[in-house]
Amino acid sequence: MFGLISIAYYLQSTYEKSDYNVLNHVSWDVVFAIAFLSLVLCFGYNTNIKGSKFFVRFPPAQQTFAKVINQTANPTLLNYGALDGGFYLAANLVPNVKYFEKQNIDPKIYPENMQAQNRYIKEKKVKFVVIRKSRLNSRPLRVRYLEQNYRLVKKQFQFVEGKPYDYLLYKLKTE
Repeated sequence: MFGLISIAYYLQSTYEKSDYNVLNHVSWDVVFAIAFLSLVLCFGYNTNIKGSKFFVRFPPAQQTFAKVINQTANPTLLNYGALDGGFYLAANLVPNVKYFEKQNIDPKIYPENMQAQNRYIKEKKVKFVVIRKSRLNSRPLRVRYLEQNYRLVKKQFQFVEGKPYDYLLYKLKTE
C-alpha cells in the first residue's frame, strides 16, 4: 500500500509542477497490474492473514480451553513445554507455580525449568495442563506421570505462525 501511495504522490507532484499532463500519458494497465501484483504479494503469501479475524471459523484453543477450565472451582494451570500461549489470559488465571511455562532456553543449559514442570505433574500441583504438540513431529507425546495423574479432556487443532499444532488440555484425575 505504501508503494501505491508513493506512486500516487509522485504522479500528483509531477502533474502539479509541469504543464505536461502526466495522467494522459500514463499506461493505466501497468499501474493496475502493479497494484494487483502488490496485493497478491502482500496477501497471497501471508500466512498470518488466514488466522485473522476475517477467516476465523471457530474460536481459538485459548477460548475453548478457558470455558472448560473455568467450570472448575479454583482452577490452576500449567503451560507445559512451550512459551505461554495466552491460556492464562483467556482463562483469567494467575499462575500458581514458578515455572508456569517453558522458556526458550536449551534444557541442557537451564534444566531447572523442565525439571520443575515435570515435578509439578508428578506431584499434581496444578488441576490443568496444556500441551502444544506439533503435527509435523510424528513422535508420540511422552510426559512422565501425565497419563497416570491426568486425563485428556479437550483437543483442538490450530495454526500458530503458519505451523500446524494440536493443543491438548489435561485435567487432574481426582477432580
